Amino acid sequence: MFKQFHTIRSKLLFYFAIFLVLTFTIILTNFWFDKRKDTIDAIAARLQNINLNTQIISRLESEFFKDEIINPQFYKTHQSTYLTQRDSLVDRVRTDLKNLAKTHELASTEVANNIEDIVAQYQRYDTIFSNIITLIQFRGFKNYGIEGKMRQYIHQAEDSSKVHLYDQSHILMIRRYEKDFILRKQPMYIAKVKKAVKALQGIVKKEVWPTKVKYQLTLDLQNYLELFDKLTAAEAAIGFRNNMGLRQQLKLLAKAMNSNLATLNQVVRQRSHRLERQITATLVLIMAFCVGLIVLLGYTITRMLSRPIRQLSASIGEVIRSGFSHDRSLLRFDTKDEIGLLSKDFAYMLDTVHFTMDEIKQKSAKVEEKQALLMDSLRYAKQIQQAILPEYHEFENVFKDYFVLFLAQQVVSGDFYWLLQRGNKTFVAVVDCTGHGVPGAFMSMIGNTLLNEIVNEKNVEEPALILEVLHLEIRTALRQAQKKNDDGMDVCLCLIEQLPQSPRCKKVTFAGARRPLLYSVASVEPELLNNPTKETDVSAYNATVATIEKQITANKEPTTLHIIKGTKRSIGGVHHYENRPFLNHQVILPENTVLYLTTDGYADQHNPQREKYSRQRLYTFIETIARMPLGQQKKALNNELEQHMVDAVPQRDDITIVGIKL
Repeated sequence: MFKQFHTIRSKLLFYFAIFLVLTFTIILTNFWFDKRKDTIDAIAARLQNINLNTQIISRLESEFFKDEIINPQFYKTHQSTYLTQRDSLVDRVRTDLKNLAKTHELASTEVANNIEDIVAQYQRYDTIFSNIITLIQFRGFKNYGIEGKMRQYIHQAEDSSKVHLYDQSHILMIRRYEKDFILRKQPMYIAKVKKAVKALQGIVKKEVWPTKVKYQLTLDLQNYLELFDKLTAAEAAIGFRNNMGLRQQLKLLAKAMNSNLATLNQVVRQRSHRLERQITATLVLIMAFCVGLIVLLGYTITRMLSRPIRQLSASIGEVIRSGFSHDRSLLRFDTKDEIGLLSKDFAYMLDTVHFTMDEIKQKSAKVEEKQALLMDSLRYAKQIQQAILPEYHEFENVFKDYFVLFLAQQVVSGDFYWLLQRGNKTFVAVVDCTGHGVPGAFMSMIGNTLLNEIVNEKNVEEPALILEVLHLEIRTALRQAQKKNDDGMDVCLCLIEQLPQSPRCKKVTFAGARRPLLYSVASVEPELLNNPTKETDVSAYNATVATIEKQITANKEPTTLHIIKGTKRSIGGVHHYENRPFLNHQVILPENTVLYLTTDGYADQHNPQREKYSRQRLYTFIETIARMPLGQQKKALNNELEQHMVDAVPQRDDITIVGIKL
């Protein structure tokens, strides 16, 4: 037996047995820790479900108070899908909480008390909510409940006033104060209703005959007043505001439940982290011991199997250096000992590697094919986006000269430029939509379509009003009020009109949403251009046009670049400056004036030091090239941008600059 133990096979089996025991130890340890970890994960998932269901319950309650309390069908049937779903979720949350309390991993007095508190709070919360529902049903709406009975009595009094011809103003005042109280929930209207009813009772006592009618009217008003007292008492019990009555109790309980759930979440996270640290430490110790045994086993096997192993290793090395080529085969040992088995195993492994590599190559080819299809789709999307942009001949038909610098950060752009000729009016705009790439392109398609619709179909021609309508249309199209979507766009919009008094001057009306208008005038004093002209002031209008024409004839040197700031407010979304109106800015400009409409992409572009180009630097550079032909200005802007980026910095945003000469 001793001799047999010294054979290669017996030694390998011995060391393999040791390694196998160690492996099973690692596996069993992992299984044990994984089971505990799975339990914690299941607890975390259940807590997540509780949190999610709690949020859904809150949303269902909110939708119930928003929709059902003004739905007559609810008061008729006393049934609501919101309440049915809510009750189901409340039962589910209670069940989950009770199951959590029974979990061994959370077996502690603190956790159990926490869960019991949450369950008790849910019970109180549900009781209060049920009381509110009962009071709401008791209060009623329109023809149902107390409100319906009140309406019946006051209608009888109103109908009687039409027959017996006494003053109806008090009835109308009662109805008005009643509606004010129902809508606004302010206690001051209670006294007003009672005062108005008392006044009407006095009128009935003095003016209404016969006695039977007077008695019936007095009874109706008294019943109405008693019902109104019940209505106000129900509203007071519910709570006129969130910090009153049952509504306040509901709010405080919800806050307490959320706090307890947060504490429970924290406990579960702490225990999960503690378990993970235990698993890591145990595995490190076991793996260290395993590595030591493997080193010892390798050293022994190397000494025992030196020559055949070196040959086998050299053969494997050749296969590896050839990149696992099919032309290289592995050295095989046709022996029945362990070396022969090992060589066969390596040969099988090599065949598996070849198969896997072939499979990877096939999958790689499919990935490349899908990438090509994706790029084809993006290129086609670019063609679609280009199709909606104005053609070059459209600019040539309207302006003396122009240039368009349009650089998308990706294949498609979130920027777009827009041109529309409508009679003797020309609209031109540059728009920067939220995002870039495919999301920005979708926004640009929406923006382009809405601009055409607003001007062509809705006949809106005032720039500031166009922006206001565009803002509303974007919010409607993206359902921003319901989905809390905050996407939008920044716009530079100009309306250009020929002056009837002078063919050599044009009136430009500008409105901007967080974007300015830049212009460079060849021969006009700045003070004439910086003062918008009022169309109603004919004398001032004619004087300004005459002065501009004189300066055109004088052929003076170009002035500095002029900047008209837009309104500090974006199109779409909900912003701090939501109530700030867009403003029109009008200037009278001579021919050969160059207008510049830009997005913020050029100024925000980084260099290798992550420094932005900046707006002021862009304005200064445009001022230096303003005398050049517009085609050369575009080349100069392109060259300046390339020097700033030094070919190593990726484009940060879509870039658009449109220059037009009047």
